[in-house]
Amino acid sequence: MIARLEEIGRALERTGAGVALLGLGSAGQALQRLDDHSDLDFFVIARAGSKRFFLDSLAWLETIQPVVFSFLNTADGYKLLFADGIFYEMAVFEPDELANIPYTQARVVWQEEGNALSFATDNKLPPALQQETSVAWLVGEIMKRARRRPWPFSIS
Repeated sequence: MIARLEEIGRALERTGAGVALLGLGSAGQALQRLDDHSDLDFFVIARAGSKRFFLDSLAWLETIQPVVFSFLNTADGYKLLFADGIFYEMAVFEPDELANIPYTQARVVWQEEGNALSFATDNKLPPALQQETSVAWLVGEIMKRARRRPWPFSIS
């Protein structure tokens, strides 16, 4: 799982539009919680003006592994499933947006060489859970929870 996150960092670097990759949750500072049933949560920090590049297409991620399921679950990011069964939660922000984004226990996985930006490991406590009820959101939540248990079917 850590190797996959590092692959994502290298894919982000190859785009030329990324500034950093931050791991969160069990992919952040809480690496001891990472196991075979974990999802990988991360923030892509995009170069100013490049956020849409990452939100409009997941092709940069598909250089690692085919994406078999994805949906835009917020204005800033996706929940997605790679063909090998690893589930991801990804959000994309530009550096000036980070001050307004709640997150805790982040870990810098990759940062553009020579970049002077510093990233706080904690920003704010997460906001209260908002009730979303769209079909795409609900299916994404089911897929996330199912990932924590052995799959009763194969993904192909």
